Amino acid sequence: MIIFKLLFLAWDLYTLALLVNFLVPFFTKKEQPWIKLLAQICEPAVNVGKIVTKKIFGDKEFSFDMGALMAVIVCIVIGVVASAIVF
Repeated sequence: MIIFKLLFLAWDLYTLALLVNFLVPFFTKKEQPWIKLLAQICEPAVNVGKIVTKKIFGDKEFSFDMGALMAVIVCIVIGVVASAIVF
């Protein structure tokens, strides 16, 4: 049981990193090394978020990075569903 809790903790931390990655451009315009590192860590999930966004909204343009937001939403949904199955 503790293994599942550790896995869910890691998943929640990744979701938090995705949320920070989405919100950072709204608060700072400076390109800092930790922002680049965070973007590299979050890149796989953001790519999935872009694919999901394209499937749902087509080629619609948004004033913010909808792929990053969709990555956060997908991670939350997967975490909730997995938690409901395991616990």
